[in-house]
Amino acid sequence: MLAWIIGITVNRNAVVQMAKIGAAIAAAGAPPTADQQAMLAKHRTTLFKATNVVAYLLLGAVICMSIARYV
Repeated sequence: MLAWIIGITVNRNAVVQMAKIGAAIAAAGAPPTADQQAMLAKHRTTLFKATNVVAYLLLGAVICMSIARYV
């Protein structure tokens, strides 16, 4: 459940912001500015970290379920 909440709140927000920046870059028809590149890198880092947390939470859940099977 916690993994789902993190995915919905953190990951969705990062992806929406990255899409807005990408649309602005496409509309400008020019290479991204330094500020846009920095914001994309920030959101990419946030997305990567949150996805790793979700993956570890899901791995923990799978381990707990496999242990509970034998208890």
